Amino acid sequence: MGKGRGDDEKKEEGGEEGGEEKKKGGCCLCQKCQNAAPKGDPDAAMEGDEEKDNPATKPRSHTDLLALILYGFTMFVMTSIGGQAIATGNARALISPVDYEGNICGVDGPVLNKPYGYLLTKNLDIICLKECPKKTRFTTDKQAYDNMICMDESVDDGLKNTDEYSADWYGFQALFNEGEGPCNFEIASYAVGYYWWVV
Repeated sequence: MGKGRGDDEKKEEGGEEGGEEKKKGGCCLCQKCQNAAPKGDPDAAMEGDEEKDNPATKPRSHTDLLALILYGFTMFVMTSIGGQAIATGNARALISPVDYEGNICGVDGPVLNKPYGYLLTKNLDIICLKECPKKTRFTTDKQAYDNMICMDESVDDGLKNTDEYSADWYGFQALFNEGEGPCNFEIASYAVGYYWWVV
């Protein structure tokens, strides 16, 4: 069948519309891009928008000056406190053992020359020593009190001064009392930090 005049007119109208879309840059472009971009170059418009919205290219200024001042003041105060602590304090007090009387071994006056802590009881009572025992001492040639490390104030005088004919001469059990007495056996050990450790 032959083509009618109407078909030719539709083609002409379609051709004109297609040409018009091409001139506008395509039907999918937004109005902003159509106005900003050179004709037929939508990518240039998009690049321009990205450059405009890029935070790295925006002018910058102080946004919270008060917070900066408060931060600087806080740092000054904390530095001052730290300097005062270093000048007047003793960092060893943080890591040194404390004896049963509350003295810090190697720091406080009564135990200044005794930096090591030796555990005496299962209640974690500690006594300060100049050095850790190098040998395990357990002999009947001396009275029990002289064989052990003790909290002297807590030991009965009867156990301190005995003779080999007295039962108290062998009073190890009375002094140790299953870890609850005032004394512990002198056991060979070495120091870990300022604490004793059994070899």
